[in-house]
Amino acid sequence: MTKDNEVHIINELQQGDKNAFKSFYLKYYKLFRSFADNFDLSSDILDDVVQESFIKYWERCEQFASIEMIKGYLYSTIRNQCINHLKHKQVRVKHVDAQLKEMTSHEFFYDKIVKEEVHAELYEQIETLGTKAKQVLYLSLKGLKNEEIASQLEIGTETVKTHKKRAYKILRSKLKNIRLIISFLSV
Repeated sequence: MTKDNEVHIINELQQGDKNAFKSFYLKYYKLFRSFADNFDLSSDILDDVVQESFIKYWERCEQFASIEMIKGYLYSTIRNQCINHLKHKQVRVKHVDAQLKEMTSHEFFYDKIVKEEVHAELYEQIETLGTKAKQVLYLSLKGLKNEEIASQLEIGTETVKTHKKRAYKILRSKLKNIRLIISFLSV
């Protein structure tokens, strides 16, 4: 590329000429994508990094007075973004390792068994309740407030409270053995 041609392209880029940018992108994309291949990241991530780098350049194209400055900026931007992705990947791996270590512990295993057994017993006992009480409790377990439950079931708010009160009393008596087991296991 001659010096005059370079000056012309730089002027067009600095003025925001989209066609000049498209030509520049098509000419240099493979070069920068090849550079990005030096980083241990997936092909999709590398494509995104290179494209994002070109976009970042385009957003401040008026600041660059030469092809060398543009290329230097793109190399640095691509490198920094790849390093950030690698650091993030490393953090995720450490997090997964920590989770795996926790999940393989006996405490985790027993906690999950107890939790699942308690949930199963709770839902089994809820099924023994009357239809409305059962509906009220299921909606309550989904996080709905008394007013929302009343609206959805087309009953009064006080009726919802009464169903909950009666259902909790029944469940407490039926599930008292589970409370003893849980308190024993947590010691």
